[in-house]
Amino acid sequence: MLDLTSLMAVAEVLKLVSGFPGDAQYVLRETVARCEGMPFVRIAQDLEIDGDLLLDWDAPPWTEVKACGLLVEGNLKVSGRISNLQLEAGPTLVVLGNVQADRIAHGGASWLIQGTVRVGRSFFGVYNDGYAFVGGDLLAEIVVNDDHHLEVAGTIQGRKIDRSSGHAWLIEGLIDEDGEVDFDAIWARDAQGLPILRTEPGTIDIHAAAEAFDSELLLLALARGANLELRDDFGNTPLLAAMAAGRMENARHLLRAGAIVDVVNDQGEGPAHLLGYARDPVILDEVLSAVSRLDALDRNGRSPMMRAIEREDLISVQALLAHGARLPAPDLQQDGYPYAMTLAESPQAELLAFLLDQGANLEWSSSDWLSEGHTLLHEAAWRGNLRSVRALLAAGFSVDARDAKGRTPLRLMLDLAPRILGDQPGQAAAMVQVLLDAGADPLARAADGKDALDAAAAMTDDEVLRTVYAAAVRGSLEPSRKVAIATRLQTQ
Repeated sequence: MLDLTSLMAVAEVLKLVSGFPGDAQYVLRETVARCEGMPFVRIAQDLEIDGDLLLDWDAPPWTEVKACGLLVEGNLKVSGRISNLQLEAGPTLVVLGNVQADRIAHGGASWLIQGTVRVGRSFFGVYNDGYAFVGGDLLAEIVVNDDHHLEVAGTIQGRKIDRSSGHAWLIEGLIDEDGEVDFDAIWARDAQGLPILRTEPGTIDIHAAAEAFDSELLLLALARGANLELRDDFGNTPLLAAMAAGRMENARHLLRAGAIVDVVNDQGEGPAHLLGYARDPVILDEVLSAVSRLDALDRNGRSPMMRAIEREDLISVQALLAHGARLPAPDLQQDGYPYAMTLAESPQAELLAFLLDQGANLEWSSSDWLSEGHTLLHEAAWRGNLRSVRALLAAGFSVDARDAKGRTPLRLMLDLAPRILGDQPGQAAAMVQVLLDAGADPLARAADGKDALDAAAAMTDDEVLRTVYAAAVRGSLEPSRKVAIATRLQTQ
């Protein structure tokens, strides 16, 4: 039986979990906010229970005490099961030590465990209303996750079963006619103490194994002589499936087993199009060395280089260039969108700077109605991407280039700043200074007869107006405009 006489206020419990990660603390704060001031049942030392610990509001002792949950300041050891069967709620559990139980079932409550969790049989997480944080390792014979929010800071040691992995280990009858895991059937067998897992896996789907987080099933499939060129419904070989899922360790095993690299799927994507997760230089080199056409376009008209630039993947861009791939023309489009636009949109300028250093031709001016003849400098400027603007200016891009409406990058940026940069204090002023320092003309008139000073005067940002005005008075600013702007600034 739990000692229900020792209680601790929620505020004190929150202090005790200050060493937990921020996400776990946030979930706990959100959870206890719904407790309406109810305290925690506090166990100030280790807690050992001979039997089960039930953590549902309709189960004792929670029907007998008004409490937000259970705090164990030491280790928690339960000979039976720890269960929270309510999918939408339950008493909160906070353990500052380790947890040991025969079985654990977690539903909609919030559990924060600082140490390691050891389960004799099964850990079962059901539905996504609940949250479980384990600060150490999770060790169990089987870990079943049915769309559950389980966060383990260490490692999960045990057979993992979820919607996409571990299916080959389940005994017959636990996969339904649609090929989906029957979690209710697993739960029922587990509750009765009946076996859930095979001693050896059954038929292995080579594509599912290639996409799995660990390599165990894939290695078993390879040992059984799996067909490495088998295609799935999308035309992917196991190697393509592994790369598309970002499972580079599995890709390495498939390459070692002799998988053919120079293949494409039904979308025309080959391994070189799918390098996004390949941070291993060995895999990059093996894949790119074996691909015969590094500039081949997929069904959407994208080359591997365009795909890499689209995802701002500097490592893949460098590897592709090293293996002979070409940089695309700046107006070459991906899905009707000029690839060069990606470079202007990104606040990260490393890829742009690298391409400029490589001599890439980025002198692109779009006639697309969305961008109205902007150069890359126009695009980077109005988006507030200072690093990209500096890189483009250093590469010689014209600071006073005109778009289809005769606007310079400075004028365009000022037109759009209230809407685009309004939530970034100081960003518009910083961009103005960079462009003016590069020689931007604040009095260059567009087709509507207005210039950057007019645009600055239409804003409510006096720092921007003061900076543009200071540059304008050094030019041929009309006396009447000079007086009007000076008067406004003096009265602010």
